[in-house]
Amino acid sequence: MFDFLSYGVTLGLWRLGLRRGGIVPWLAGIVDIGAALLLFTGLGAALLLAIAVMNRLAGVDILPLGPIFADLRSAPLPGQPWLETPQARYLWLYAMLFSTLVPTLIHAGLSCLSLAQWAPMGLRKRYVGWIDRRDDNVCAEIGVTVVLGLTWFVSFALPLVALVWLVQSLLPLVGETYLQLFETLARWLGQIDSVGPGYIPQGWANGIDV
Repeated sequence: MFDFLSYGVTLGLWRLGLRRGGIVPWLAGIVDIGAALLLFTGLGAALLLAIAVMNRLAGVDILPLGPIFADLRSAPLPGQPWLETPQARYLWLYAMLFSTLVPTLIHAGLSCLSLAQWAPMGLRKRYVGWIDRRDDNVCAEIGVTVVLGLTWFVSFALPLVALVWLVQSLLPLVGETYLQLFETLARWLGQIDSVGPGYIPQGWANGIDV
């Protein structure tokens, strides 16, 4: 459900940006990022609630949340490949959560691609003139190839690299914030207790002298 909501929001904002033009596409992109974060939060909360209800109805911890949070917080050993770390056990969880962000990432890439339309009209007309003369003028053919390549690099590749760098820079902070948020919700649902350096499911902590 959350994937369809994410797709619908992104498509609606994309169409709004195409109709209005100007700065609206960029504002729509910012709104899309905010909506994606909200949907990501909603999906995580819905998963925790579903697991809590499932464990409660079954009377046993079918999917204990304590070990999952402990693994997500565990530090890898020096030189240990990521696929051998505890975090790698939960690829299915990453796929479920981050699938809601895919439409937003596509929207961000297309927004970067649209920067090419900000090239001055005089420069565009010069492009057209070079294209018209490319069969008779080798310099025009080389010039239009180089300039068009630079245009796409500056308007698409460069902003995309900057966007990836920004995401990587903010990822630790955002990841820690979401992890604390979901841990708090799981604790509120009675699924984990803080015991020592990690977390143990509520049912397992009974009788343990902390």
